[in-house]
Amino acid sequence: MPDQHEPKDPLIRLYVLANLVSSDLAVAGIPLVPDYMHGGHPLGPVGAHVFADDLGHRGVFISWVSHSILKSASLEQWSEGRIGPDNPAGQWKKTIDTAMQTAMATILSSIGYEVVTADDDSGVELIVTQRAAESPWLEWYRNQTERLQAKSLDTAERLRAATDDHGQ
Repeated sequence: MPDQHEPKDPLIRLYVLANLVSSDLAVAGIPLVPDYMHGGHPLGPVGAHVFADDLGHRGVFISWVSHSILKSASLEQWSEGRIGPDNPAGQWKKTIDTAMQTAMATILSSIGYEVVTADDDSGVELIVTQRAAESPWLEWYRNQTERLQAKSLDTAERLRAATDDHGQ
């Protein structure tokens, strides 16, 4: 059943979906690479780069970003004409990329996301097209937030009452 609060604009829906995917991957322990750090940051961020398909509206794209040292070693060996077994860094990078793609797809599929493997040369590895269920941790988080808000309000009320008592 569609959520009555779901945005009608397809691009906004994708941004919301991208935020949900990012949150679920982070809760699962997968590091995230924000857009401003993606592509050439000198510290070599590692993790999932999650972003909405702004142009084609196909879904939420997920790419695994390998460490810059591994990418550099692999590319240098490749530029020297070394491929396959002659490019051990490239082989290891491919193994890591495949393992992380499989792990992310498994994690997201296990909680109701529809995840497909990209079939083009865009550099995107996974596409999330929809989400069937709410994240299993989200209800707990909402309840925890409500409890903390209630506790804060109760504390504020007690302080106000104590101040009123001392002021009279």
